[in-house]
Amino acid sequence: MVDMKFLFPILFIMAVVSVQAQNSVRLKGKLVGMGTDLVKLSYDGATSVIGDEGSFMIRTDREGHFDTILPLSKPAFYRISRNTLYLSPGDDMEVYITTDNREAVFKGKGAEMNTYMKGRLFPKGGSFLGELRNRKGSFEEIKVAVDSLAQLRMAELERVKEATPAFKELEKARIVADMANSYTAYPSYCALQPVRSREEREKFMQQIVPDLLKVVLRVNKEEYLDVAVVRDVIGTAMETPGLKEKLQFPERTQELFTAAQYAYKLDSEINTELVGEVREYAGKLKNTDIREVLEVKLHSAGALLKGSPAVDLELLAPDGKTARLSDYKGKVIYVDLWATWCGPCIQESPKFHELAKKYRNDNIVFLAVSTDTEKKSWLSFIEGKEAGIPEYNCTDTKNLNEGWQIKYIPRFLLIDENFKIIDAYAPRPSQPEAVELLDKILKK
Repeated sequence: MVDMKFLFPILFIMAVVSVQAQNSVRLKGKLVGMGTDLVKLSYDGATSVIGDEGSFMIRTDREGHFDTILPLSKPAFYRISRNTLYLSPGDDMEVYITTDNREAVFKGKGAEMNTYMKGRLFPKGGSFLGELRNRKGSFEEIKVAVDSLAQLRMAELERVKEATPAFKELEKARIVADMANSYTAYPSYCALQPVRSREEREKFMQQIVPDLLKVVLRVNKEEYLDVAVVRDVIGTAMETPGLKEKLQFPERTQELFTAAQYAYKLDSEINTELVGEVREYAGKLKNTDIREVLEVKLHSAGALLKGSPAVDLELLAPDGKTARLSDYKGKVIYVDLWATWCGPCIQESPKFHELAKKYRNDNIVFLAVSTDTEKKSWLSFIEGKEAGIPEYNCTDTKNLNEGWQIKYIPRFLLIDENFKIIDAYAPRPSQPEAVELLDKILKK
């Protein structure tokens, strides 16, 4: 006979393991071409337009292999590079993911739905218009082609045997939203005559309002906000005269988009007035998840207020030696965050060097800090770059993204002699405000 005093602990452990499996996802496999061994699995649900809450970091070995278990209480969309994943509690998948979504391979529990997701269209590429390979025609002709492609995608979705009702509902909304996005992208891809001016674009949008209204009505529901292209289409509808007046946007949708606008402001400036305004709005929100993500965003942004301690960064010099941003404490520090692939960054570089020459006798240091994940690209680029200021590379992802809240480049930072923030969103060197601010700081 089995001794129950030994059996009960075993049963308890099995129950705990079962519960944990039901509230987590296991992913293992290989990530290729990510440029770093710390890869972000970005949450892509509704509140992702406000902040990064719900995202994960995946650590790989040098070859990109990994094996990780992630806590997850409900299904959600995520992104790795150009790949969109749909993860559900209990999923256990082996994956091969590159920067090209078409190359992804999925095996195991959850694989069939994610294999279907490889065919996700790209809103910035015109959605269905990308499949038409820039075919020219009248709007009516292109619309017929788009609607036909949408029906084929719907049929493909119906063939996904493992698809849950919730997944199918969201993906049907994605297909409909891609139709709307294709309609609005027509002038940029398939128009017989180029639509160049803002006035021509606005005239076109007014002409297709009846067609847009039919499809937008089908996705104007708060439960579809977890689909990225639905958010894109709703955002366009909110800004289109003649269309927005015909729609009644749900309260959650209105709260989400207003919160997103505040988040956008916090990514480009920070001052006590804005902090107070956002805090007041957050306190009025009825949707708890939106309020919580906005409050986290506000807290992170508030840490960059003037006079706050500067976030330190680990830096790599061309000769392989390491340094820290704080090594320059005692001088005013003007930082240029750039990358070799960033056109606007390259355009600002000569102006940054000009300012360095202008203030070479003052108590200020100009630092060019590349955010390139490929060290070889950075080293090759700076060989032909004008010398005269310290050049560094920084892949300190946590402190760049979470500390300094770097969402875009070029980005410029100004730090005082005591390593306190002067301006976390300092003017670009090409702007007249840059010289005015530097003269004021250096009391010239």
